Amino acid sequence: MIASKNAEIRKATDTLYTLSSDEETRAQYEMRLKVRRDQKAEVDWAYDDGMEKGMAKGLEKGREERQEEIALNALSEGLPLHVVQKITGLDAEAIQSLKDNA
Repeated sequence: MIASKNAEIRKATDTLYTLSSDEETRAQYEMRLKVRRDQKAEVDWAYDDGMEKGMAKGLEKGREERQEEIALNALSEGLPLHVVQKITGLDAEAIQSLKDNA
């Protein structure tokens, strides 16, 4: 048997026999496993939620930057402010600010 040749496997086998023979010990072990699984699930959920929110923020920032780029290009081509507003959806103040800072 492998357990007789490897100390770690022997120890694991002995622990398994001990846990499976005592119902109270087995119940405590199962409860610890449940707590660990619950904690892992919470961490996984928080990670996924954070990633989702971060991706949404990044996409929104990218859209805003693209609209600003389009506005600057349109202004450099001589399009009137009201046309740039219509194309980009930006308000007049934002466009003027872009124009002033360009």
